[in-house]
Amino acid sequence: MNATGNSSTLYISGFLADHLVVFILMLGLVELALAIIAGCKLYSLLRRIIAVNRPRNIRHSFPEKTGVGQIRATIQGDVSKDYHKDIDELRDRFENAQKWYTAFSMLIQIFPLMGILGTVAGLFRSIALEQEIYVGVQFALATTIYGLIFAIVFKIVDTLYVALLINQIEEGFDRYEKDYRIENEASTYAEQE
Repeated sequence: MNATGNSSTLYISGFLADHLVVFILMLGLVELALAIIAGCKLYSLLRRIIAVNRPRNIRHSFPEKTGVGQIRATIQGDVSKDYHKDIDELRDRFENAQKWYTAFSMLIQIFPLMGILGTVAGLFRSIALEQEIYVGVQFALATTIYGLIFAIVFKIVDTLYVALLINQIEEGFDRYEKDYRIENEASTYAEQE
């Protein structure tokens, strides 16, 4: 390698040695803020979906069959249209919340890469400057530790979001669609009588 390439690489590794740990910590704070924003949006959305899916004022009289496969049902008031507007609004809010969640989820992958970058930069700097090898190894291990800790913690949070919030929200949408279909079928049967 020529002297210019070696000096620029040495400069970059020195810059990383001085600033990478701080950058990883600041990136961790940004990731924490994204997790909080996404979590709050998803949790409030889940509460609204639970409210929309509460039983509505519907009565089914299953024992009275008017014909083969038909069930007499009575729906008090036309609540379906109001709820359908609510669910459309909630779907829009869910798409917005998913953007925040996606940003949070994608940023997790950067932490291990930052740790590897710090490892390579620390080892290169200690070898190039012919310093005590332990100085470079200390920096290399520090960046690797911070990168892995943030990656593991945020991956656990990511898994909890998927398992607890996003899946429950999607189940809430599915439950609403199923109930809405039952209401429409019941009102069709009631009108046919």
